[in-house]
Amino acid sequence: MNISQIYQNQKDTYAKRHQIEQTEEQISTKTHQAVIEAFLALPSKASIQFIGEIQKLKPIIESVFKKTTNRQLPENIQFQIFHQAEFEKRFGKATLGVSINRYPFISDVLLKENSLPELLLTAGHEIGHVLSEPIENSFLEEAKAYAFMLAWLKTIKENNIAGLKDFIKLTPPAKNGIHDRALNFVLEQTASGKEPIELFKEIAKIKYEFSL
Repeated sequence: MNISQIYQNQKDTYAKRHQIEQTEEQISTKTHQAVIEAFLALPSKASIQFIGEIQKLKPIIESVFKKTTNRQLPENIQFQIFHQAEFEKRFGKATLGVSINRYPFISDVLLKENSLPELLLTAGHEIGHVLSEPIENSFLEEAKAYAFMLAWLKTIKENNIAGLKDFIKLTPPAKNGIHDRALNFVLEQTASGKEPIELFKEIAKIKYEFSL
């Protein structure tokens, strides 16, 4: 089944994505802790850097983006890291990041202070959302972001970005407790041989012509 067929099949099943009003902004997406943890492998005796300032994270994001897409990080994406208490008060304890998609204008990626592996994985998922206009079909919108996130993880692991290759699992365990149809679809597609970044571009083109 190709992407266009999936879009038609899901069109009646999935309502237009639910958006949360927050101080007159619409929160496009949330990254949940359970999803990120499924892709993390924490080596024993690992020294994990904790980051609470965007100045320390931004250069790493730029490096991963360049290696993943062969392009510079777009200037229309801005990032903020919030203290844990402030972030959890607004978005809940189980959320690690959110994005406000205003593409092609300036979009926001909001992150909770965290360890470097969790921050970087969360950023990759949210960037996958804001690189293009939101797709009305919520299944495909999430699949788009997951596909980009898998390409992002592959870049980190293969290039040992920030020394994190041993922290990344490209495939979560089969019994991870995550019941996410969009993620499962992306994992099935990549397991069959499709490159995550190509799947991302294929899904994004449903909305309009897009290429990295």
